[in-house]
Amino acid sequence: MDQQIEMQRELFMSRGTAFLPDLEEGVANLVIEDLCKLALAQPDHIPMVIKSNGGITDDGFVLAQFIEFELGIPVHARVLGYCHSAATYALLSCPRRIGYSYSTFVLHHQTSGVQLRYNPDDFDAEVEAWKKENHAIFHQQLDFYMQKLGKTQEEAREILDAGSAGLDNEIDAHKALDLGILTEIAQKEKEPPP
Repeated sequence: MDQQIEMQRELFMSRGTAFLPDLEEGVANLVIEDLCKLALAQPDHIPMVIKSNGGITDDGFVLAQFIEFELGIPVHARVLGYCHSAATYALLSCPRRIGYSYSTFVLHHQTSGVQLRYNPDDFDAEVEAWKKENHAIFHQQLDFYMQKLGKTQEEAREILDAGSAGLDNEIDAHKALDLGILTEIAQKEKEPPP
């Protein structure tokens, strides 16, 4: 975790708030540790600020499962700027999800990592295994969004297809509220910087 992100994390923790940045290697475990520290005070809920481009798919699911099933204290999320990709799993595991009018969201098809080295003799088998793994990830993701957003399979797939279409795939806060990604938009806020 770089110095700027660590400084933001320390600031939020000093205010009794967890912070979810990009889900790079080890970040989910750090957020879980911070949530555990905050839970020791036995608050009625734990605030968490999310400012994340997403990251490692499996870590997003682990964090979501921890928040929903293991922590035992509701987490109220507030999106500062953006919540994309794997970070949306943690967001949707929170009962209260607040965004600002300028917050953006991206839900898209996610894939497992790409292997850079391979044995040419096993290449076809490796590609087939990768396809099967990604097919399983897609169905896990589709089921998650169907459950969390209360959407049919067709509706959830349409959202993921739109998010995977390339440029201009961000969902604004008002559409996120309509889709069920957010539960509310902050009423009092400063306008974002130009």
